[in-house]
Amino acid sequence: MSEGGGEGGGGEENIMDVVAGKVSAEENPFQNPAVIAADWVGFLSLGGATIFLLMKLMTFKGPEGNDAFFMGYREEKMLCVYVNMFAAVAYWARLASHANGDTGSAAYIHVFKYGDYLLTCPMLTLDLMWSLNLPYKLTYAMFVAVCITCALGCQVFDAPARYMWFGLGMTVFAYTWTSIMLLTRMRLAQLVSRKAKQVRGTLSMALGIYFGIWCSFPTLWLLKELKVINEPISLCMHAVVDVLSKSVYGFALLHFQIRGEEMEFVFLPLHPKVEIEESESESDVEYGHRKRDKSPVPIGSKEQRKSSVSNSRYSAERVDNPFNSFTGGAMPPANNDEMADTVKQIQALNSQLNTIMGSASPRGRAM
Repeated sequence: MSEGGGEGGGGEENIMDVVAGKVSAEENPFQNPAVIAADWVGFLSLGGATIFLLMKLMTFKGPEGNDAFFMGYREEKMLCVYVNMFAAVAYWARLASHANGDTGSAAYIHVFKYGDYLLTCPMLTLDLMWSLNLPYKLTYAMFVAVCITCALGCQVFDAPARYMWFGLGMTVFAYTWTSIMLLTRMRLAQLVSRKAKQVRGTLSMALGIYFGIWCSFPTLWLLKELKVINEPISLCMHAVVDVLSKSVYGFALLHFQIRGEEMEFVFLPLHPKVEIEESESESDVEYGHRKRDKSPVPIGSKEQRKSSVSNSRYSAERVDNPFNSFTGGAMPPANNDEMADTVKQIQALNSQLNTIMGSASPRGRAM
C-alpha cells in the first residue's frame, strides 16, 4: 500500500502493520514523543474540562438561585459534559496503547480513532441546535454522524475506495455545514434586545469555533494524503483541534447557556423572516430592566415577539384586574375595545349595586 502518508514514520496506510508489530519502534508514528505528549495534553485538557463543566452545571441553581436540581431536569444542556468526557476516555485509551508500545489489541484504538468522533460530533451539533432552539435538531446531528462514518471509510480503505468515501463525506458535510450556518445566522440576527446583546459575543465565538474547526478535519486529511504533512504532525494537529472544538467551544457555549438561563431567554420557533435592524423592542421599553428586570426575554421575529408581549399583557391584566373573579379565571383573550367595554359595564353594575345597597340601609331610609 503506497497511497497517502508522508515521510518520517509512515501514514494511515500502514496502521495495520503497526498494530501487528511489523514496524519498529523508531518507525512507529504513534511512539513519536510529540504524539505521546499531544495525547497527554488532550487527555488532561478534555478531562479537566469535563470536571469543570460538570461542576458548573450541577451547581447552577437557576435564575432565582433556589433550584438545586435546575440542570437535573434540563439534561439536554449537559451534552457538553458528555462530549468532553467521552473524548477524554478516548485519549486515555490512546495513552494506554502508548504504554503497550502501540502494538497488539490495545493499538486498535488508532485504527478506529473516529469512533469517538462518531459519538461526540453529533452530540456537539445537537447541543448547539438545542441551545438555540433551531429546527431539525436530530436530523442534522444524524447528517454529522454520516460524515464521520465516511471519514472512517477514508481511513480503513485503500484507494480508490477511500476517495469515494471522501467524496460522499464532503458532499454531506457541505450541505450540513451550510444549512446549520444559515439557521444559526438567522437566530444570531434576532439577538437584538439589550439583554441578548450582552451574550451575543460569546455565542459568536462558539459559532466561529464550531464552523471553523470542523473544516480543519478534512483539510488535515487532504494535507496528509498529499504528503504535505506526515503522520506524527497530523496526529498532533488532531489533538489540538479536538481540544478547541470540544473544550473551548464547550466553555463558550456554556457561558451563553448559563447567562441565557439567568436572563430567562425564551427562544421562540425560528421564523424565516428575520429583522436585523431593530431599536429597543416594545417589550424592552415597557417590560425592561427597570420595571421587570426578571421578566423572560423572548427571542424571535417581530411578529412572534408581538404575540408574546400581547400574551404577557393579558396575563398581567388578569392578575391586576379585580373583576376577574366574575369570569372564574377562564376568560379568553379579547381585544382592547372589548375589554374596555366589559370593564365599563361591570363598573356601572357595581355603581348601581352600591346605590341600591345605600338606599336599603337604615341611614338611607332615614334620609
